[in-house]
Amino acid sequence: MGRIGEVLGAVRKDLLLPEEDLWQQGVGAYLRLGSSKTATRGRGRVQHLRIDNPPALKLIAAAFAGIVVSAWPTYNGVCA
Repeated sequence: MGRIGEVLGAVRKDLLLPEEDLWQQGVGAYLRLGSSKTATRGRGRVQHLRIDNPPALKLIAAAFAGIVVSAWPTYNGVCA
């Protein structure tokens, strides 16, 4: 379970939708949390959430499926 601030602080490149799975065997979406609260408690600095609730997956896919994930870092729309 993720904290609301960690989830809202994520960006598109942190989200892997089921249809973006390389082998098309994913059953859910994955969200990478880069700086979680538990990182200061001796646990990993990066945590992942799996979303497998069908209504939530439909909502997430509808909202984010059209956004292209850039492989190159950008600054004001220009590749860095």
